[in-house]
Amino acid sequence: MNDSSEIVNNAVNIMVENIKKSLNGGLLSPSSLVPILVNLMKIIEGFPQLKGVQKKDVILKAFKNFVAQNLSEGEKQNIEPLIDLTLPTLIDTLVSVDKREMQIKIKKLFSKCCF
Repeated sequence: MNDSSEIVNNAVNIMVENIKKSLNGGLLSPSSLVPILVNLMKIIEGFPQLKGVQKKDVILKAFKNFVAQNLSEGEKQNIEPLIDLTLPTLIDTLVSVDKREMQIKIKKLFSKCCF
């Protein structure tokens, strides 16, 4: 095993452990995915030897490993499509927002005079 794959495997294991800690004995659900994802994205920044695409792959692999090891077949059917289809795009979007390549502007619906 070369150094790069060792670093990736180590990072995946750390991410899986962080998923477990984040859930605190609970189940991984669609509503828990995003907060855990954001937390993992913060943690993966502590691996400067990994490039952006590698960091994304580590996070996705960690979620997949966690699901494979800890969820029933029925639970897997509910969560795997979200991991495969939603998380990659969400990671890219969050990175773009963080790099200020994309801005989210929230318009006020009501002015102060309405209240």
